[in-house]
Amino acid sequence: MIKLMLISVDIDRVQKAQEAGVDRIFIDLEKNGKAERQKNLNTYVPGHTFEDIKKVRQAAPNLEILARVNPYWEKTGEEIERCIDYGANIIMLPMFRKYSEVEAFVRLVGGRAATCLLLETPQAFSRIKEILEIEGIDELYIGLNDLSLGMGLEFLFEPLSGGLVDFVAGLAKSKGIAFGFGGLARMGAGLIPGEDILAENYRIGTDMVILSQAFDDSEDVKKDIMKIRAREQELMEWTKAQFDKKHKENCEKIFHIVNG
Repeated sequence: MIKLMLISVDIDRVQKAQEAGVDRIFIDLEKNGKAERQKNLNTYVPGHTFEDIKKVRQAAPNLEILARVNPYWEKTGEEIERCIDYGANIIMLPMFRKYSEVEAFVRLVGGRAATCLLLETPQAFSRIKEILEIEGIDELYIGLNDLSLGMGLEFLFEPLSGGLVDFVAGLAKSKGIAFGFGGLARMGAGLIPGEDILAENYRIGTDMVILSQAFDDSEDVKKDIMKIRAREQELMEWTKAQFDKKHKENCEKIFHIVNG
């Protein structure tokens, strides 16, 4: 099954998510420039702190913790040290643009935690083949919000219908790098329903997915997660023809959303 990542530092919710089968808690420390970039989007900028890593680690010792630091800057090394000291298993670098930033990031982590790159700039997309030659990259995740903004697209799932997600997934797999993309809405919710995006994850063969903010706001996060796991059981029985049919339907929906 796909690794599910919940963005939350609410201890009660984290513990319920653990019971329901969430694999990883996502702690978002990114602040530099994020609010300005996404000011016209209905996105949530959490006020997570380094201390939250400690709290989640104590409350859910068996869960993986991913910490997203700021885009590469002069204090990236300090941020990485604090994340590792406080118990993070994976460090995520957002908004990278070039080879040298990723090379420095991987060197600073130094194998003490897993590394995850968040691909969300057109510059990084154009250079991704060369970037993935760097030794020590463990995971690659496509951030559809910022990537779509940077590309001037109308809808965040256009990189999926345009084949860009499949292209990057293929590159990652060829290097043995774990791959994921976008956010997963609750089952039955979203312009492209969560169950259909989950089908796309299974078609591509992704390793992990970030649960949308709706899960942190959910009245019954355990029930919502169990619905995902039930859908996964269905998808495990699907044929290639079924996945191809659903992908075609999703591409048509995206086309009509973009073209009104």
